[in-house]
Formats: sequence, C-alpha cells, structure tokens
Amino acid sequence: MIGLGFEDYKQSLLPILKVKLAEPAAGELNAVVEAVVTKYQLVLEFNDEMKEKLIENLRTSFNTTVSLPSVLRGSGYHLSWLNSVKENKDLKHWNRYKYYLRSMKMWPELVIDSLDETSDEILDLCGDPTSGEPFDRRGLVMGYVQSGKTANFTGVINKAFDVGYQVVIVLAGLHNNLRSQTQIRLDEEVIGFTMKRQQVRDRFVGVGLLNGYQFTDVKSLTNSDNNGDFSISKAGSMFSPPILLVVKKNKTVLTNLLNYLQKKSPYAVKKEGVAHKVVKELPLLIIDDEADQATVNTTDIYEDNDNTIINPEYDPSTINKLIRDIFHTFEKRSYVGYTATPFANMFIDRDSQSKDHGDDLFPRDFIYGLPKPNSYAGPAEYFNVYDNEEEQQGALVRTVIHEEDFVPIKHKKDRIPGDIPISLIESIYAYLIGTALRRLRGQEKKHSSMLVHVTRYTEVQNRVYRKINDYVESIKDAIRYARGNSEQERDMQSLYESDFMTTSNSRPDGGEMFNWEAVKKEIPNVLLKLRVKEINGKSSDVLEYEEHKDGHYVLAIGGDKLSRGLTLDGLIVSYYLRTTDKYDTLMQMGRWFGYREGYFDLCRIYTTSELSDWFYHIAVATEELRGQLEDMSETGQTPEQYALEISVHPDMDITSPNKMRTGRVRHTSYSASLVQTTVFENKKEAFRSNFVATENLIKRLGGLGESTTKGSNDNIYWENVKSTFILSFLEQYHTPSFISRVDTRSLKQYIESCNELNELKNWTVVIINPGQESARKIDDVKLNSGVKRKGQTNYDMSSQSLSIKILTSEGHEYADFSAEEQKEAKAIVDHVEEGNKKKHKANLHAKARSIRKETNGLLLLYPIETKSASTYDEGVMAKAAKYLGLTENDLPIGFAISFPRSKIAHSTRAVLVNKSIIGE
Repeated sequence: MIGLGFEDYKQSLLPILKVKLAEPAAGELNAVVEAVVTKYQLVLEFNDEMKEKLIENLRTSFNTTVSLPSVLRGSGYHLSWLNSVKENKDLKHWNRYKYYLRSMKMWPELVIDSLDETSDEILDLCGDPTSGEPFDRRGLVMGYVQSGKTANFTGVINKAFDVGYQVVIVLAGLHNNLRSQTQIRLDEEVIGFTMKRQQVRDRFVGVGLLNGYQFTDVKSLTNSDNNGDFSISKAGSMFSPPILLVVKKNKTVLTNLLNYLQKKSPYAVKKEGVAHKVVKELPLLIIDDEADQATVNTTDIYEDNDNTIINPEYDPSTINKLIRDIFHTFEKRSYVGYTATPFANMFIDRDSQSKDHGDDLFPRDFIYGLPKPNSYAGPAEYFNVYDNEEEQQGALVRTVIHEEDFVPIKHKKDRIPGDIPISLIESIYAYLIGTALRRLRGQEKKHSSMLVHVTRYTEVQNRVYRKINDYVESIKDAIRYARGNSEQERDMQSLYESDFMTTSNSRPDGGEMFNWEAVKKEIPNVLLKLRVKEINGKSSDVLEYEEHKDGHYVLAIGGDKLSRGLTLDGLIVSYYLRTTDKYDTLMQMGRWFGYREGYFDLCRIYTTSELSDWFYHIAVATEELRGQLEDMSETGQTPEQYALEISVHPDMDITSPNKMRTGRVRHTSYSASLVQTTVFENKKEAFRSNFVATENLIKRLGGLGESTTKGSNDNIYWENVKSTFILSFLEQYHTPSFISRVDTRSLKQYIESCNELNELKNWTVVIINPGQESARKIDDVKLNSGVKRKGQTNYDMSSQSLSIKILTSEGHEYADFSAEEQKEAKAIVDHVEEGNKKKHKANLHAKARSIRKETNGLLLLYPIETKSASTYDEGVMAKAAKYLGLTENDLPIGFAISFPRSKIAHSTRAVLVNKSIIGE
C-alpha cells in the first residue's frame, strides 16, 4: 500500500467507519474514528502525519450536518432530463472536481454529497442542452453570504460542460478584483489551466495538477490578469466551444461581448424577423453571481404620474438590458442567478417585458434555497438569532463607541483621521492573539485576515492605512526591543485572559486554549508574516492568497471593494463602522461570514451597538425569509406565488428604492411565531414604566388564586388567564418606536383580532428566575437576581437603545406544554433527516408552536440582572443601571410571547411584498 495518497486511504477507511458507527454501542464519534485509523495504520502503511490528517478529516466528515434545500418550481411544464442524459455522458469534469474537493480541499463527505445533489437539481431545472428544440429557463439560487455559492455554481458549471452546454458566461460582479478572483477559482476548479500572463511555466493549476486529470477541453476567452476581461481583439478566432467566459457587469465589456456574439461569432446566423444574428446550435448557461447587484432593472416602469399603469415598453437599465440581449442571442438558453441577499430579485416585476429586449429576469422557472452546513457561521450564528442562555457569555460581537475624532459617521473625502481609537487597537491585539492561537492549534499554514472598514472614501482609507501600518510597526519595535515587557504585550495579556480565555471556555465550540507564555511566543511569528494592505481602486495592493501556500497574514483596510463578493480568507477579526441603511448592502458588507472550522470561537466583530442591532434585525428577517421558502417548498407552491414577506425596519430600506418599485407594505400575522423584547429604550423612565406595567399584571394575577411552580428553577406559573389581562399589560408596557417587530400596539391589535374569532382566549403567564430566599419583589412575588443577558459589551450613553441580543432560553416557549407535548416539540426541533440533513430552524420552531391550540397563548416575563461578578463579565444592563441610576423599582423587565398557528391570516405586523405577485 506504500505510495497511496490521502484520498486512497480515506476511501479505504470510510466504509469501515460507517459500519462501526452504525453499531448500537458504537461509542463517542472522535474515539471511534481514532480507534479505527490507529487499527488500520499498520495494514495500510501510512505514517503518523498522515494518521493525524485522516483522523481530523474523518471526524469532520462524520460530524457535519447539512440542512435540507428548498425549491419552488414554476407552473410551466418542464420534463426532468438530467438523469437520462447522464447515462450516456462521461462526467469527467464533475468527477475531477469531486476528487479535488476530497483530496485537495478535504471537504467532508456529506458536504460533497450535498453539493452533488443540489448541483444536479439546479442543472435539471435548467434546459436540456441535448434537446433539438429552443428553450428559455430562468431561475434564482439563494445561498448565504460567504457560504459556498461559488462552489455550488462551480459544480453546476462542471456538470453543464459534461452534459452538453457549450457556452458558459459567468457574470462576476462590478470590479476587476472580484472578476479576477472568480476567474482564478474557475481556472483551478473547472479548466485546470491558466492563461495568466505572469504564470509562464507550469500553466496547469488546481484540478489540472491531479494525476490522470490533465485535460483542458474547456477554453477561456478571459484570464485572471487585471485586464483579462473579454475583448473582441482577444477573442479573434479562438471561439471554439466549449467556452467559459468570466466577465464584469460593465457596459463596455458586455457591449463588446454582445457585438461579438451577434456580429463576429462564427456560430451566429441570420434569422427571419430578427434584426440581429442569433446562435441556434450552442446551448448557453449564464451564471449571474451577486444577481441582486447591477442585474436588476432600475428604470422607472410606469408611464403615468400615479404609478399605477405598467408600461410594457419601458426601457431597461443599461446592464439589465445588455444581459437580456446576450441571453436572447442564443435560442437554447438558461439563466441562473446566485445571491445571498435576494431582496431586489424578489421585487422584479414578473409581468414586465420589452419589445426589443424581451422578458425581465424574474426567476419564473425556479427558486432554489441552498442547504446550510452546521460548520457555516452566518448572521444567525454571529448575532445569536437562535441563541440560548448558556451561550450568551460566549458572544463574539464587541460593541464600540464610534469616536468622532477618528472617522466621524458623516465625513468628507478630505477628512484627516484622528488618533487610532483604543477599540481599534484592541481589535488589532485580538487579531494577533487569535492568529497566534490558530498556530498553536495546528493552523499555522492557514490564511488569517483582519478587515478594517470605516469609510467609503479611498483618500481616507489611505490615511487610515498609514496610521494602522505605523501602529503595527510600533508593536513590532516594542516586542523587538522591550524584551517581553512592553506595554502592548501587557495589554495583550490582559485581553487574552479577560476575553479569549473566558469566551472560548464558555462556548460549546471553544477550541483548545494555552497559557499566555505559549501565546506570547507565537505573536512575533504572526507579526513577521503580517502585511498591512490597502484594498481599493487607487492602491496597487492585492490580496494574493494563492501566492502564499504556507498561509497569508493580511490586515486589509478598504471600503466598497471589500463589501461584496470578495473573500478575505481566514477572516478572524473585523473592525466595522461603515453605516448603510439598506438590508442587502449591510449584509453583503459582512465579509466575516463563512466557514471558521477550528477557530470560530476566536473570531471577533468590533462594531457599534446600532449596527449590531441592525445586523440582528436583518438576520431575523433573512431567517424568516428562508423559513417562508421552505414552507412553500413543502406545499408545492411556485415562484409566481412567492409573495415574499420581509419585515420592515423604521430606519432601514430593504434595498434601493429603484429596485423596489413593485414593493408594497402590507401587514401580516404573528401566527406560529415567537416575539421577544431584545432592544430597550435607554431611559430610566422607560424601565420604570415597564416595571409598573409588570407589577400591575402580577397584582391582577394574584387575584386569580395560587400560582404554581414548575421546572428546575421553580418558575412561577399562572394558568387559565383571560386575554384581557394580557391586553392590559401590553397597553401599559412600552416598546421603542424604532423597533417594528416587537411593537406592543401591533401585538395588542393582533390578539384582539384573534379574540374575535375565539382564538388566544386562554393564556399561561410565567415569571422566569424567581428566588424564594430573595428580598427583591414584584408585588408579592420574590425574585432572584434576574436572568443573565450580557448583550452589548460596551455601553454608549448617547445611544437611544440597549440590546441584549436574546431573551428566551431553549425550551422556555414550550413551558405551557404537557410532558407529552414537550416531547413532541423537542422531536420536531431536533429531527434530522436521513444523511444528517435538517430543516430550517425557523420552520422547525414554527411547526413545534403549531402543537399549541389556537385558543392558547404563552406570555413569559423576564426580570433581567443588573449586576455582574466582574468588570469584563458586566452586561449592558449592568452598565446602564449604573449610568441611569436604576433602583429596585426600575428593574428591567423583558417579555416574550409564543403564539400558536392561527387559522386566519390576521394583519398587524408591517412587511414588504411584491405587488405584481399578490395582485395589487
């Protein structure tokens, strides 16, 4: 067996492990993997280095879960074709890519299987390239920010070439760096060969370096050089299919490509009744990466001043028009848009068309929601959308006060930044510590990055770059000359012991930690490799991860170029102050989302409390969106019925107004939902008012007779409470006007509407965290110190709000269920399909809430702790209590309501929908 590679050994061990793990008394996963690998090391004859590599990879392979995909299929007839075509095709490009993912990228087997399945389903929803008839298919794939969308469409492209697509055009963003990054990726994972000018010797790359796989059937008319985009002069006579082109969404580039295809391509022919030549025989697949950017038509689509009559001849915006023109040049054509923020695409008018440019790019044939592996860290994970009480102490977001002397929120391009704020210095320390810990955990050859995004202006970015670069050099000098006793090292040690040790040890995903001396020894190695770079259109700096096989350490200062599409490999710390009032723009700026295997507990986001709250709101809205998609997928609905309901925010727009011309605000139901107060007004009188509202409710409840206690903490219950008690409480309780989702007026209206239909008449009220030995009281109910909800790490006295991120703990919202109902709810929420696939969490909880009878509601009351054991552990409420002078009678009280599924769609909560879908 000597001479076999990693993939050979892995494939030998996989079936053995599957059998072992299926045994009733298999034991703990990690122990079984290690035992099997150790046992077969002598038989298969691999060394200790290979053994450790196999153990790590196989553990990950069997410890990964993937959520279920969701798909809406169009109402038009479409015959499934892929399986029959695959029987007669050599899937050499896909098989090569799959082998590359296993052996070179070491992907878990389940993730590769999921990619295989989803890319098959997406391609099957496109047109059959072997068909003798023209076809026109349009779809949208919804992924997550930095989640592997590129890997998915790379799989689709490989398979597309295998089954007969002859031209694949990838629309790769607006900037050269993103287009170049995408080209590099597809050179490595589809073509196996590069035309990059600097690479003059071995042009085989990626999949082309695998033994037995050095074929180059696919040609590219573009390359990864900065000026490697499409041009007519480069194309010449090279247009010999199969062809791959990676192009920017740029007027000049797309115009050149359109002119070439219609006028100079050897495959373009005249067609009667058509002004331009068409390509009849070559099937086209357009992959539109970041399909919500530039693609969506932004031209006014109305012909009257009242915005009521759609003009069927409206002129599309330039990029939209050119994409449609290129698409319609081919008679066999499929268009697939990919995005993590599909808000703009969901507001494309499904009925709009133009005589000259054809139908708009509404995804009429399919909408496909990609699954999410449990190893992915996205908005829901960073901003604790599904958090519980125990995980609160391990939050990764560090809220900072926006210091106006540095870079004000509003500033001009000639702004001279002030001194580097302490929070930015701390974030640099966090990056050095986190990267040092990754090295100690065996990731010394992995890329490690930090992002600083504080301004859109390149001139200001340059000044920030120089200040940060000078400061990093000062750290190097201090460590070099102070001999282990510098102020910076002392500050880093304090941060390590107070933050990193506490956070990582409290998280379920926390990795191995080390003593400070071990960490300190690694920091000079980090600084030695670290490069501070300015990434924008006026800087010559580039990221060049592919040039650093032993790991690239980079601190990147930038703006728009770092805000969409571009990947910062191994991003561990982000310092982000850039404001925007658009859901999609803000979410795309979150470059810190992605896969952080083995170091997620070391990641940090430094941002303001306002931005943190905004991210949380969008994360919740996005999770709801995906839950809607999954629910519609299960009931067999179509894209035309996808009346997307997006929760509105009083201070933000969902996307640009010119992309939302079909958007209409309407109100929707709280049916099968959980609402909870996570944001509070930063005023003493607001806390006092809510305490009085809670006190009045408890006084009224006391008149019902004895309460009962349940659970390990003896939470206090009142059952069979009339809805009038709840309505009175909501009338008195004050929620901030700037928080739309948890609005007591809307909640009150909703309950009143339900009452008219004999729903929500019977309530259970629960006080969480009572204390029988405590002197603290609300009326006659004794309280403990309150639930620990750390929330923001800093308190900004000028902010209008305080955020605790999460209020409820796991299982609380099923507190009124019987033992049998609780067991049923847990089975629903924890259910995993065959192959470790799980449904969307929002949808699972909605199904569990449906167990509750429509007559029954649950109100949970949470006194919140205002004291902490240490300064570092001090939550935002503790800091607010000190500043505002809160007393026992101003005790912060939060509430949560778990609603059953309603039989009627009561309308109270504001959402935005596409009026062309709902028929308004």
